[in-house]
Order: sequence, then structure tokens, then C-alpha cells
Amino acid sequence: MERPEIKAILAPLKPFQRRTVDHGFKRLFTAKDSTARFLVADEVGLGKTLVARGIIAKAIDHLWDDVERIDIVYICSNQSIARANLPKLRVGGEAERSFALATRLTLLATEMAPRPGRAHLADSKVNFISFTPGTSFQMGHSGGQAKERRVLFALLAPLFPSRRLGLMNLLQGGVTRTQWWRDTLKNQPLPLDRGIRREFRATVRQTPEIREEIRMLIDVWFHRNRKEWPREARMRRNRVLGELRRLLAGTCIDALE
Repeated sequence: MERPEIKAILAPLKPFQRRTVDHGFKRLFTAKDSTARFLVADEVGLGKTLVARGIIAKAIDHLWDDVERIDIVYICSNQSIARANLPKLRVGGEAERSFALATRLTLLATEMAPRPGRAHLADSKVNFISFTPGTSFQMGHSGGQAKERRVLFALLAPLFPSRRLGLMNLLQGGVTRTQWWRDTLKNQPLPLDRGIRREFRATVRQTPEIREEIRMLIDVWFHRNRKEWPREARMRRNRVLGELRRLLAGTCIDALE
């Protein structure tokens, strides 16, 4: 991606929008008493998205010579809004080599991984990534999406080599087609970002209580096939899955620039 043309990006803005961009950028980046947050509270239809794009462009230009990679993180209420607004915020056209993605935080472990014919975060100078609070930040005691658990299996399997089948059962969650689940894990492994893979496994190795809980759940309940698991097994499984997802989310946050 080429360095953004600030004048061209700011040219369509109305004077009050341009003043907001300049003041917001100054407060965030160059003021002696700069702040980590800035609120634009205009009413609907006054161009807050355009103002955000202007601040993003100036921020990219400001950071360009000092950092290897710039990740723009956009948090909004749902993924449909994210997909609609990411192109409006994105500086540079589709032909530019940059990465735009609306996803779950935990899925960055696979979305950031290199794959044929597709740019990924490590390849791009500037990346635009969107998360939603409901799916990325509120883990609770939920097992999450099946794809998240596929990522967890790929990350955890080398740490529990003698309990591979039990780990499949544990991470199956609410998936009812057992054979499909096992075939998917065996035959369709998800690519993993090397840095996230290394850091997550290191975190699990340094957390003996979660390793012991996984071993206990597998040895007591999930080492064999069952059509339905006891309530206690389901509750403890969901708790450990929620904790694993939180650990993975933290590792993914650390991987952002």
C-alpha cells in the first residue's frame, strides 16, 4: 500500500468536518496533553464516518515512517454494519494491498495466518479489522462457534497427544454430527498464525489449573463417545471453553499492532 494522499482524502470534507478531523487528530497524537480517546458526538447524518476516515488517514501518515504495520480496529454493534462501514473507512482502494476483515477476535488466530492467493495481516502495511462487542468481548461460559473450537483443537492437540479423541469430544460442544466433526478436525485443519500459536501454547503451559481441568474432563467424561453428556459435564466443559476462548482472545489482542 502506498502512503495515503492526505489532501485528496480530506478534500471532499465540509469545513466543520475538516475542523473536527484536525482537532481530533491533534488531541490524539500531537498535543502536549494528548489523550487516548476522543468523542465525536454529532447527530445522525453529519458525517462522523467521514471524520473517522480523515483521522485514520492522518494517523496512518503520522505513523508511516515509524512502524512496520498499522492495524485500524473498528468496533461496532454488529457485523452487518461492520461490513457496510469498513469500505467507507478504508484508506486506499481495493487494488491496494491491505487487509479488511469483520470477524470474531478469537478467529484472528486463523484469519492472520498466511494462505495462498490471499493477503494477510503480516503482509500488509495497513489493516482494517472490525469486531463486535457481543461476539468478541463477552465470552461468558459459552462454547462459542464451532470454528472457534476448531481453532482451539488445532492449538491444543499437540499439548494433549494421548488424549486426542477426548479433546475432540470435549471441543465438539453443541455439534450433533459427531463423525462430521471428527472428519473436519482431521481432514480440514485450519491455518494458524505462528506467533499466536506459539504464545497461546506458552500461556496454556504456564496455566497448570486449566491443563488439569482439561485432563480431568477428558478422563472422567469425554474419553469415550456418548449421545448426551451429564449436566455437570456440560457445565464444566462450557466453563473451560469460555476460559480457553478468553486466553485466545488475549493472545490475539497482543498480536495486533
